[in-house]
Amino acid sequence: MYACCHNRPAPLGSIQTRSLRDILTGAVAEEFRRRSRSGDLECYRTCILLYKREEPPPGLTDKASYSDFCRLKVLFGELCNINCIMCWQDHRDNTSLSYELIKDRVDLTPFHEIDIQGGEPLAIRSAREFFKHATEHGKRVSFLTNGLLVNDDWARRIAVGSFMVHFSLNAATKETHESINRGSNWDKVWENIKRVKKFKSQLGSPVKIIGHMTIVERNLYEIARFIDTMHVEFDELNFCYDRRLPGYLRKIPEIQAEISGDLARLGEEAMSTVSEFGRARLRDLGLLK
Repeated sequence: MYACCHNRPAPLGSIQTRSLRDILTGAVAEEFRRRSRSGDLECYRTCILLYKREEPPPGLTDKASYSDFCRLKVLFGELCNINCIMCWQDHRDNTSLSYELIKDRVDLTPFHEIDIQGGEPLAIRSAREFFKHATEHGKRVSFLTNGLLVNDDWARRIAVGSFMVHFSLNAATKETHESINRGSNWDKVWENIKRVKKFKSQLGSPVKIIGHMTIVERNLYEIARFIDTMHVEFDELNFCYDRRLPGYLRKIPEIQAEISGDLARLGEEAMSTVSEFGRARLRDLGLLK
């Protein structure tokens, strides 16, 4: 188990041998919190999630009660039914975190938000079983999906049991989508998005349906079009980017300026759908002021 993010700055412990409660309230986690508050973690300098100029909340200590925790993220494995060009994971690896182990070692009681991740969560049996387990216990579970495996049963489960679901489109057009999400089918994905929207409407579900785009060289010129055409289809739009992209844009500033101009010409209604996280990623790339 690691705190925070994919950078995995330090292991806190293993649920193979200890419960999540014991790990989060143990000495290693306390030391991790102390170093985090002092800005002494190896990952602090490059972290894009912290509000580093703000003072820590008053009364914050190194110790924590298990009931203090509210968000959990579980990465089950790397198995995926497609092979996106920018993905560093081994989509053929069918090993995964055990659902039975999670069920035994993780008390879900304090968590208000639970995120699951693959690979493709709906392609991983243990992730599917965990989703059912958590939602049957009144928890809402979010995840990012490529959308190909969302049948009527899963569309209903998402509408009932998720607080948000991200559909990874990575393009504004069929041709670009299928060239980036290798093995995908644009029309099938949209059919399945409409399934979720149908059950959301029928059941009066609060689930937030999000259109997601990971920016790579191949889809740079579709960013503005993605926002312009997708803002009417989704509750929110979100962006992240391939880690090689900032270096590419620094070498070709005229592309950066052109795309920035395209975004500046978009209407406020369209731009209002872009999440704060997505806006921050566009600013990171110098595409949004």
